[in-house]
Amino acid sequence: MLYHITVFSRLSTIIPKGCVFLIKMDCGSSSSSSGWEEELEAAFVVLDEEENKTKTREWVHAINKKRETLGEFHRLVPELKKDTKRYHMYFRMTMEEFDFLHELIKPDIYKQNTQFRRAVSTEERLAVCLRFLATGNSFRSIGFNYRLGFSTVREIVKEVCDAIWNRLGPIVMPPPTEEIDQNAPKGAVAPPLRTTDLGDNEPNKIFNYRLSRARRVVENAFGILAARWRCFLGHLEVQPEFVDKIVLASCCLHNMLCADNAFEPDNESLQLPEAALLNLDPLRRNSTREAFQVERVRKGRIHS
Repeated sequence: MLYHITVFSRLSTIIPKGCVFLIKMDCGSSSSSSGWEEELEAAFVVLDEEENKTKTREWVHAINKKRETLGEFHRLVPELKKDTKRYHMYFRMTMEEFDFLHELIKPDIYKQNTQFRRAVSTEERLAVCLRFLATGNSFRSIGFNYRLGFSTVREIVKEVCDAIWNRLGPIVMPPPTEEIDQNAPKGAVAPPLRTTDLGDNEPNKIFNYRLSRARRVVENAFGILAARWRCFLGHLEVQPEFVDKIVLASCCLHNMLCADNAFEPDNESLQLPEAALLNLDPLRRNSTREAFQVERVRKGRIHS
């Protein structure tokens, strides 16, 4: 039997890697070698073309091609605009606030159309980000609702959060001044005193009361933030640097919306008088020496 090494060397560029073929050859005479080579090479060419067809990926999934007709932004949002209350429940803001925010960040999130597909509009990109913050749903879930790629949703949320922080941050969260830095407490955070340490010590009681009041304000503020942007009620399954972008953008939006007293169902319970009287859980950790030093300094400031 003769082995046609030259044929296999030429076909090595055609045969897909990892594929095994069982070939029945009849090499009884050298005169038929040329015809065998041509038939074998033609067979591999056909196999190669068929494999390339199966490997070809669509630029846009068939489901996502119907985004502009069946996507949530193009079907549901136009109907929500006719009901201001439900629109506010969906986006956590009024239409006027949405338009203001959109015009503010539009230059940073605009994408051009290409010959392969139409770009996602700036309004829809903002809607995707707000919906993620408002619900905490996964990128996959939002991708199904809006008929967008899962990685596309992730990149949209990241870019819009960056744009909100860069554009809205200087307006609602200006950098601290030197006066604020000088008055800000330095060092570790002092824990509240234990009940057994209070006794009849009036300064300690006053310190505990005012420290607890400050802590209550902070926790109430975070409670309102998490009630409005429900992504903070669960785990953020993203990278740490992505978490920073989400937190900064949410704080900017929170400050922007604080001036608006519009009805928000998730925060209705927080407005009840009983909510302000709930006891706080004690801090169950050991107090350090540095923390007690900070405590004494603060007590002196409180009574001064």
